[in-house]
Amino acid sequence: MKILDSSEDGTVGDLVVAELLDFTGTCLGSITVASGGILKMRGVCVGLITVQRGGILHLIGVAYAGVMNEGGVLEVRGVVRGEIVRRDGYTIVHPDAILLPADPITACGRSSAT
Repeated sequence: MKILDSSEDGTVGDLVVAELLDFTGTCLGSITVASGGILKMRGVCVGLITVQRGGILHLIGVAYAGVMNEGGVLEVRGVVRGEIVRRDGYTIVHPDAILLPADPITACGRSSAT
């Protein structure tokens, strides 16, 4: 695991997972599950979660900015606010998962407010 930014209160910024990680905290940035990485996400991620080719994500927690599968394995049992994008790989969305539309204020860094 490589933490690109962290703070003293236990929250982390951008996170790159290249090994086995059971994550139960709060990530204020983005998460990338690299090739060979396995992430069991029980916490909250405010940024985009990306699963690269050869990576595995078990999402049990909350993804506020959506999830992108670029060739890995994505299993969603938790909450996703935003899109689940599958460019390649395997994506499984269980019936108990909660899928919410993206927040128009924070989606893609754009504001719909005038």
